Amino acid sequence: MTSGVTSARAESWMTRSPLTLSPADGITHALEEMLNRSFRHIPIVDGGRLVGLVSLRQLVNAARIRHVDPWHRARPAASRT
Repeated sequence: MTSGVTSARAESWMTRSPLTLSPADGITHALEEMLNRSFRHIPIVDGGRLVGLVSLRQLVNAARIRHVDPWHRARPAASRT
C-alpha cells in the first residue's frame, strides 16, 4: 500500500509561479523577501533561466561569519576614502 505523499509527483507540491530574484538583486532585498513571506529559499533567475538558489541559512551564516549586518547598506567603494 502506498501513501498519498510517497506516490505524489513533485508538481503536486511545487509552487507554480514562485517569487524569483535576479543575480543583480541585493542581499538585503533577498532577506527582506524571505522574512516577509516566510520563505527559506528563493530561486535566482537570469534571462528566464534558473541560475541558482539562495537560502536563508546561507545568508544568515554569511552575515554571522563576516560579522556583517545584512540590513546595513554598504557605501560604494569610491566613497569609502
